[in-house]
Amino acid sequence: MNALPRVRRLLVGLAVVLACGYVGLHYWREWAAERRLIEVSRVAVVELRAAYPPELVVDFENGGEVTIERTHFRLTIEAEGHEISRADVDVLHIRPGEKRRIVLQSRVSGPTCFHVSGPTPAQYELVVLPEWLRGLPAISGEFVLQP
Repeated sequence: MNALPRVRRLLVGLAVVLACGYVGLHYWREWAAERRLIEVSRVAVVELRAAYPPELVVDFENGGEVTIERTHFRLTIEAEGHEISRADVDVLHIRPGEKRRIVLQSRVSGPTCFHVSGPTPAQYELVVLPEWLRGLPAISGEFVLQP
């Protein structure tokens, strides 16, 4: 009769270890699949429309073997040391091998007293987050903002 509780504890312990191993393996496979998607996804800036508020046209290509269900594009525009406009766009269901052209039309943000009276130096930063928190490396550049 003493052996029965020990066997139960051993079986429960074994079940807990197997369940933890299964969950860990599942998350490791998901993480590896996400890293592969990051490595094969491509983003390229095609055009910058410099009129205020500016627009950025980008190409996004899913070079992976699975559909990317949701991709978030975050564009921030800075001038004179302040954020002046921003665009946040979600793109859904990008199939494997598909290339999409996305227009990121920014909206005024930051100081409301910012006015473009002439050519003004500005910078943009584009962050692409395909379904996970750490996305592709940020793309940044400089341009001259036109009224």
